[in-house]
Amino acid sequence: MMSWNDPITKWIPELARRDPRFTHITLGELVDMRSGIEFQVSASFPWFDQGAPRVYYASDLEAATLKYPQIESMPGPFTYNDWAPNLLGIAYQRATGHLMSGPATAALWSDLGAQTPAHWLVDAYGFPWQESGFVASASDIARIGQLLLDSPASDFTRRSAAALSTPVVSLGPGAPPGYGSVPMGYGNGLWILHDTDQPAYAALGYHGEVMIADPATDTVIVRLGDSGYENLATEPQIAAQLEHWAHKL
Repeated sequence: MMSWNDPITKWIPELARRDPRFTHITLGELVDMRSGIEFQVSASFPWFDQGAPRVYYASDLEAATLKYPQIESMPGPFTYNDWAPNLLGIAYQRATGHLMSGPATAALWSDLGAQTPAHWLVDAYGFPWQESGFVASASDIARIGQLLLDSPASDFTRRSAAALSTPVVSLGPGAPPGYGSVPMGYGNGLWILHDTDQPAYAALGYHGEVMIADPATDTVIVRLGDSGYENLATEPQIAAQLEHWAHKL
């Protein structure tokens, strides 16, 4: 049985042999992006030894995830980190015997009543890119957002609701470039919009994919792609615009 309080080394003990400080990192700190693992979202030439390219261009992502992450600090400070979801994916695989792209996704999709199949982008060995490789239709992504509003008893919703009170982190050094344009917190794998009187959830992709779930208006909006938002430079700005529209519906 997995717990958010488990140290990552319970499931990936070889990390402790590489650096004993990994024993201080819990699964909860990984999903909240507060693990203390070093990561730079932006990349510059020569980029072969930088975090983001090592994730996105990995031919064996599982091996890279076990080899390259380095401890920068004790857990606590926020740093958006693409190693974290992949470490969680390895832990899940070790605990259950299944990849994240296997029965868990199928069960979630069945419970949601999804209209179309979901897919994961995988590497040459079938290991999914947990940080960015999930592919689904807009209507089915909206069903995930609706869980946040309609299922208060679920673990996902309870942890996410607790994250609504997280402080703004998007203005700090651990946020991706350009994310400081909108005040946001982060927790449980979700950004928290703090640009209105009442916070809202936001899931942000790399190419204009945005989902907002606004508890104040009981509204979920999904937008895939950035066409039509040429004057808005970042995904957080698109999310903030969608949230303001939700308050006008």
